[in-house]
Amino acid sequence: LVSTCFVELSQAEAKVLLKESGALFIRYASGPCEKETEWWYVICDKYEPHRISKKTRENINRGIRICSIKCIEAEWLAENGYGCYLEAFSRYKNATPDSEEVFRRKILSMTGRPFEYWAVFVKDNLAGFCQCIVESSDVYTSVSKYNPDYLKHRSAYALITNLINHYVIEHNMRIISGSRSI
Repeated sequence: LVSTCFVELSQAEAKVLLKESGALFIRYASGPCEKETEWWYVICDKYEPHRISKKTRENINRGIRICSIKCIEAEWLAENGYGCYLEAFSRYKNATPDSEEVFRRKILSMTGRPFEYWAVFVKDNLAGFCQCIVESSDVYTSVSKYNPDYLKHRSAYALITNLINHYVIEHNMRIISGSRSI
């Protein structure tokens, strides 16, 4: 289980954790700060549709018209999500998907809070899904997989827009979709 809580580690604490875990390296993130650093987060804390390009708005609207989005249970995803997961890997180079059993076991090990799962459908077909980790006022989109056969229907636009509407607009939370090192 990977924790997405922001942590502060001293160099000594990091060395102890590294030695005890037997891992080759430790990767963790400290909380966002106001000062500029070489590490930055991709955060959505407000939604201003008027600032989005016309083409992107068209893609969002097309996705919303064609797709449906549902909050789903981990058990449902474990039983029904492997095909979508496997198809997503067809777009990746040098990546190997987990076996169906490992996929199911991982999903089922992350049931209930703080995990929430969202799915995007084209008709009755699972077009993609996202695992969200909800922590107080932050939501971390830790896993997103899209079946490439449905990307033409703007399934990713529909799912992301739904997440923004749900978490940012309705619940006044921030969505953190990753971090980057510059």
